[in-house]
Amino acid sequence: MYCSLPRLLASLITVVMLCFGGSPESFNLKEPVGTNLAYYLPDASPWLKSLLSFGDVIGIWVLVLLVIGGAIVAKKSIGQAAAVVVGWWLLIVLVSVAATAAFS
Repeated sequence: MYCSLPRLLASLITVVMLCFGGSPESFNLKEPVGTNLAYYLPDASPWLKSLLSFGDVIGIWVLVLLVIGGAIVAKKSIGQAAAVVVGWWLLIVLVSVAATAAFS
């Protein structure tokens, strides 16, 4: 639950950006803040943008917090928790990129 708090930071940055300097016409809800590489490659193919959007700084921060929290709650080592959390994350990345490539 608390591992998602860094997403609040991204939301606050988005609000500040829209209120004080961003253009509402060019706002993209899928990439509101430049914390991933897909934000900086607007002309990339859809599957590549999908892949690069998972390399989000805040998303990786959340992933690290999930690993630490999972290790504490499950009383396992950080390595074992990382294998489970990162394994599921990689599966989600693979399915998402495959679906984007198939349907775009």
